[in-house]
Amino acid sequence: MFVAGFRRQPFYPQRMAASINNAAWLEWVAGLMGTVSRQSYAATFSPDRFYCLLEELPLHLLPMPARKSLQRSPVQAPRLVLNPQCQLFHGDELPSELDLGRELLSGFALAGAIAWVRDPHRGYMPFWLGPKFEQILH
Repeated sequence: MFVAGFRRQPFYPQRMAASINNAAWLEWVAGLMGTVSRQSYAATFSPDRFYCLLEELPLHLLPMPARKSLQRSPVQAPRLVLNPQCQLFHGDELPSELDLGRELLSGFALAGAIAWVRDPHRGYMPFWLGPKFEQILH
């Protein structure tokens, strides 16, 4: 089937999405979502390394009911309790069990404060702490 055009536009079998790299536009969209920019502390990490920064999680991707449960007043907020399986380290320090497999972590951004949580079924899970959480825990 031959298609000459769609709404007077030429038909191209392949389309390319434009990359979004305009910081001002991203800031504006973040404001529409009712959030603050999530490009502050995360920008200090190398883009080719893995990290999961707790303070800058993409909360706008959560379903609305889950998001509403996070928006409690400070009076209603539950008390924070640190997981007993959590160990805090700085930079390239690792839990002793992971020292032998250091080369396996070469793709991780081993910088800043990292909370390593031991899960008996999955092993260790790293979570990077931003300045706010790091200050709370110290």
